[in-house]
Amino acid sequence: HLAQLRMAKRMAQEVGDAEFAKQCDQWFEAGSRALEEDLWDGTHYLLYHEFKSGKKSDVLMGCQLDGQWLAQFHGLPGVFRPDRVKTTLETIAKANADPQRCPYGMRVFANADGSKAQGSFSYWGDAGTFSSEGFMLGMTYLYNGQRAFGEDVIRRTLEYVVVRNGYTWD
Repeated sequence: HLAQLRMAKRMAQEVGDAEFAKQCDQWFEAGSRALEEDLWDGTHYLLYHEFKSGKKSDVLMGCQLDGQWLAQFHGLPGVFRPDRVKTTLETIAKANADPQRCPYGMRVFANADGSKAQGSFSYWGDAGTFSSEGFMLGMTYLYNGQRAFGEDVIRRTLEYVVVRNGYTWD
């Protein structure tokens, strides 16, 4: 949603709505601050942090940087701190996209140490993949200077969908 705010701000500026552009900046700053202060866990962003109960999930979502790709794809500044993007991509490469553990491209959920996440987090289950997320992850690596790894994630994703399963889409 932070990327969407960057896009909405650009649209507001294009039509001369300075007030809404300023509101988008305020929402972006508040959302970014909450993300960095409440969800950063040192190597990645937490899946959730419930303040009332104190529950936190350190399950690593492999597609947690989609907003970074989305912003960059649209020619806008990224939405995450560059140092955290680098660290998160390193963590995802080992946990969610390691070719030995994830020959099909990207595992949506994993533990930060690369072990299989236990539980049910969404309709993907605890070990599922989703090709569009694999493509976005690969492109996030490309946009952030890791061309070979990004291309490999995309290749493995395509191979799994098209060659191994014979699908035209997933």
